[in-house]
Amino acid sequence: MLKYLVEKFKTHQSKIDDWFLEYEQRVCGEPVYASVDLRNAGYKIAPVDTNIFPAGFNNLCPSYCREAGKLFKNFIEKNYPTARRIAILAEEHTRNLFYFENLEKLSSIIQDAGFETACASLSQDLPQDENHFETAEKNSITIYKARVTGYLLKIKPWTPDLILVNNDFSSGIPAAIKKIVQPMVPTPLIGWHTRKKSHHFTCYQKLAKDFSKLIDIDTWLITACFRCMGEIDFTDPKSMTQLATKVDILLSEIRPKYKEYKIKSAPYVFVKNDAGTYGMAVMTTASGDDLLHLNKKDRTRMKMGKGKKVVSEVIIQEGIPTMDRFKEMVAEPVIYLVDNKVCGGFFRLNEEGDDRGNLNQPGMKFTKLCFHEMLGYSNEYKGQCDLECLAMIYKNIARIASLASGFEIKMQKIKEGL
Repeated sequence: MLKYLVEKFKTHQSKIDDWFLEYEQRVCGEPVYASVDLRNAGYKIAPVDTNIFPAGFNNLCPSYCREAGKLFKNFIEKNYPTARRIAILAEEHTRNLFYFENLEKLSSIIQDAGFETACASLSQDLPQDENHFETAEKNSITIYKARVTGYLLKIKPWTPDLILVNNDFSSGIPAAIKKIVQPMVPTPLIGWHTRKKSHHFTCYQKLAKDFSKLIDIDTWLITACFRCMGEIDFTDPKSMTQLATKVDILLSEIRPKYKEYKIKSAPYVFVKNDAGTYGMAVMTTASGDDLLHLNKKDRTRMKMGKGKKVVSEVIIQEGIPTMDRFKEMVAEPVIYLVDNKVCGGFFRLNEEGDDRGNLNQPGMKFTKLCFHEMLGYSNEYKGQCDLECLAMIYKNIARIASLASGFEIKMQKIKEGL
């Protein structure tokens, strides 16, 4: 099936290029960056998550970091031509050394692109205006305490012209930054306090349907079917019964596709927090009945998301097993984009995971996914088609997901009257 998709992409490449150009003009430079988690089952390949405030830039190889720098430079000069000083607004309540490594790498990428760059935080826990930390790789990172004076966000060295947000604001937008006049990208309005995965995949499904029509393929081959449920309470039997019913309905809709494409395994679904990240509040099930027999530990785990925020809504998403393997480990690609252009990616690996489960959990590792060094993977990567073909599929589908994020942002701004 992957070879079939590659042939479709090759045949319609000119139309695909025009299609992306048209939709990129509609979203007006949104999002500035994104990362897309893909799952490749061999019989289909689709995004299963998209992050608008991506960390993990430290997992990109040097060549991809240079490419990211070029794309950031083009984006800033095109959209914010007077910007020279860029502040990266970081997550507030974290001492994660790998996140610090991400900040150090992201800062150096933008600095190498020709801009003054500094990392800033709104955290009141920072002891000084200028704070020095060591990253996971023993690099040094300076994080400045951000202060809002009047209508401007300021840090000790200077007042930024542009604020690159690397904070998903899961707990809401701090009142202090609601009034600042400096441009902030992506807008905090699209943080997890308001964003829903179901909204994103609704946007993605519409784009995927149009893209599939363009190249004459079945939309199911590049999408994961889903349903959502609000007002979930994992401790309430009635609520769990409703969730179980929705799971069984979605499974019944997926089974005919399995039959059509002669897929012998049984379908399954992910149940996820509809507003969250870090792989928290995620589980798999092949039957609604399984949900009615969850033990207390699993109910508690599903009830809490990032920052101990109670999960009140879930998305039920078609499970896509991953056939990708790297050095015999189960793998899934994570693709990075700047200004809706692919700048690189990596494989998320997990020795303890299986091909149907969530790999973003304890035991997770990363390895660079360097499409420009295909031959170096010939003995380590195992898949249905060669990496050059796989790169074509990964990149096109990731770009569609990034565009979907752009439409999310655009709709949220309209909703806020901006």
